[in-house]
Amino acid sequence: MTRAVILAAGIGSRLATVTDGRPKCLAPINGEPILLRNIRHLKAVGIVDITVVAGYEAGQVRDELPKDVKLVVNTRHAETNSIVSLACAAPHLRGDAFLMQNADVLYSTGLLQRMLLHPAANACLVDSDRAYSPDEYRISVNHQGQITHYLKGLPEADTVGESAQLLKVGREDADAFLDRIEQIADSSGATGFPLQAYPVLQGGEGLFPVYTARLPWWEIDRPDDLRKCEETYASELARIKPRTATPQPLVARRAFERGLGFVLHREVPWRLEQTVASVRAFAHHPIRALKWYPRLWDQSLSLEGFRLQVYGPSMLRQIMQVAGKIDIMPLAGWGTLLGLIRNQGFIVGDHDIDLIIHERDAAKLPQLKAALLELGFTIRLDNPSKLSLFNGKTKGLWVDIDVVSDEGSWYCIVNDLAEEQREFHYRFSREVFDGEPGTVRLADGIEVAIPSGAIQFLREVYGQWETPSEKVDYRCGPMNVHVVSRKGPPA
Repeated sequence: MTRAVILAAGIGSRLATVTDGRPKCLAPINGEPILLRNIRHLKAVGIVDITVVAGYEAGQVRDELPKDVKLVVNTRHAETNSIVSLACAAPHLRGDAFLMQNADVLYSTGLLQRMLLHPAANACLVDSDRAYSPDEYRISVNHQGQITHYLKGLPEADTVGESAQLLKVGREDADAFLDRIEQIADSSGATGFPLQAYPVLQGGEGLFPVYTARLPWWEIDRPDDLRKCEETYASELARIKPRTATPQPLVARRAFERGLGFVLHREVPWRLEQTVASVRAFAHHPIRALKWYPRLWDQSLSLEGFRLQVYGPSMLRQIMQVAGKIDIMPLAGWGTLLGLIRNQGFIVGDHDIDLIIHERDAAKLPQLKAALLELGFTIRLDNPSKLSLFNGKTKGLWVDIDVVSDEGSWYCIVNDLAEEQREFHYRFSREVFDGEPGTVRLADGIEVAIPSGAIQFLREVYGQWETPSEKVDYRCGPMNVHVVSRKGPPA
């Protein structure tokens, strides 16, 4: 997808004290108009064909636009609404997929990329963490994960979140959607909104939610919104910026500097718990502890991450051996699979081990649990869809074993304990688990089974899995998640 339209025809009367006669889309965020920030963010994720629909003071908008951005003018902007603006842009959008957004909403590039990578052809962005307001558009879905309602006033318990307004329209449904937009705009719907044509998408390839997963976005209607955006924009983008591994020589140098500071200034660089944990790690696994100790000292690796790197291989070997004795084959999944494929080991900064078993082996989970309890493990979670245990020797390090179920056209892992009101269903295409499992060998010589479609698993969960990405919420972060209200969609 390389095409987008930005609806920017509004006057923005509630921002008049800030814009001083300029259109709303040119309200400055730390000195740069929001429209130009939106364009820059779209280009950063590969959107090169951008159309802007202006209205109020369109000449000022034209003067600000880069030369490679198309401008369309809604000459009826004073008495019409955004559905007419989209109709004005329709000739530039036909025949291909496109993104649609309002100019007064700013999305981080991570959210835009998330929308583009999501496998659904038609999708809208949904924030499941926004405080409930009956005045905002809320989303409900069915058990296939498709959007069924997009309305104001839906009860909170019946919905999976608030609309974040970004829309993706797939190539197959683009022309039919735009036809419907033009029909409504030409009749009595000139003061309406593009959502009036969403049933075309729902009846076509389907309309699906893409969850924000706590990545930042800002809607700017009032001066307070603008002020909050200016205050949080830089800090939010810095917070989600991927951390790169620190070169080992630099780690060693920093460790030396911190050690020197300890000697000269009597500064304690870690808490007592970290000291005890590192001493214990050297006693059990001196070679691995020595390898990762500088990262702990330098504080570029958390205590939980240190424990995983030191104890994780032995813990994994132990679980695999026990499972083999009772004829269960756990497969690496989630972050553990990502680390094995991409990093040839555990991800630096991860703090648990993720495994998956097929539902045909679920009946043997009590045996596996009993055997691990005898070895000193303790129960963290135990239900029909998940077994989670702490390693008895390493406080804070645990293994999650999920059950994947055959659900006809896909496989599914269900997390039904994350929240009271919602269930989280993670769906995989059949090629991920249908074939014979493969294996990956860790540096320690441990062989770990992986799904037959391991690469497809990573694509469906993480999208662009090959490169480090922004940290997202574990519930709504995976690309293949479908969030379902326990009450179901409203009648």
